[in-house]
Amino acid sequence: MTEPDTARHTDESLAAARVLWEHAEPDHERESEPSPEAIELAAQLGAEPLALRLMGRLLREHPLTIGGYANARSLLDHHDPDTRADAATHNNSALHRVCVVSMTHLDQQRLTRARPLLAVVAFLGAAGVPVPLRRLDPASLRGTILDTHDDVPGSDEVELGLGVLAAHGFVSRRLVDGEATITLHPVVTRVIRELLGASALEVAESVSVILARGKGADGDFDMEDAAYRAVLAVRDQRLGSEHPDTLWTQHRLADLAARRGDLDAAETAYQEVLRAQTQALGAEHPDSLWSRYRLAWVTQRRGDPAAAEASYRELLGVQRRVLGDRHPYTRLTQEALAEITRGASAR
Repeated sequence: MTEPDTARHTDESLAAARVLWEHAEPDHERESEPSPEAIELAAQLGAEPLALRLMGRLLREHPLTIGGYANARSLLDHHDPDTRADAATHNNSALHRVCVVSMTHLDQQRLTRARPLLAVVAFLGAAGVPVPLRRLDPASLRGTILDTHDDVPGSDEVELGLGVLAAHGFVSRRLVDGEATITLHPVVTRVIRELLGASALEVAESVSVILARGKGADGDFDMEDAAYRAVLAVRDQRLGSEHPDTLWTQHRLADLAARRGDLDAAETAYQEVLRAQTQALGAEHPDSLWSRYRLAWVTQRRGDPAAAEASYRELLGVQRRVLGDRHPYTRLTQEALAEITRGASAR
């Protein structure tokens, strides 16, 4: 290595150590240089800014259990990922190891339910999209993985859990258009979801429940789109592309396009999911019939009541035979036909 290369390497090592140091010891005098142990730990983290920040917060929050820079290096070695792991895990090994250590220490604060809250937010905040705090209200969390003590966490407990996650550097808080939100770095959300392993499926189910309970919220389209796509990726991997839950998640993405008012995108998405449902579940499965209803609904909203009426009437015959007259889907089709009839009479 030439002398300039050595100098640059030293400057980069010191800069990385300072990032680690500033998060681990924010009140320390800055006139002095980071310790050799801090420099070595920063080098072990590959000077990865996110890993440095998270490890610094971890050292600050758990000085006794982490035990300083030197012991932190040993903890990271203990959680060194298997070299046979997938490429994504291998390429982000430093960040993965820090997240593993951080999540382990979150378990020491069970009353805050911080770890399951982190898992949920890693889906809701996928791709770094801000998550409005109102989407984490107690009513939305009932029956999810956060409902772990035979009771739903109250607003104060959710706030406490978010405070723990913020202290660990996982989430940041900010106002977006005057509304309180939390945000995770997109790389961190992906790493957390990868580290969930098989439990990701249970988390995805909880996230689906939370999203469904807040589906009428205005302005959350980007968040819901990213979250549903994260849920879809897990279900596709764990359940398979033809599983009803996987297909239903695709349907929810089509619904989202419809709610945005993008009828072209909604029609294409409903057609795609209907083809997949017909092949995997059958043409007369309730989910397939619901997709047919939504396609007719798109046609009606486009201002073609005659074509929509024809689709509704064809669908209604199948629904009455398969589901019965009292099924909610059958009744919705009947109501849609009545609406078209009223519109024709008014003209």
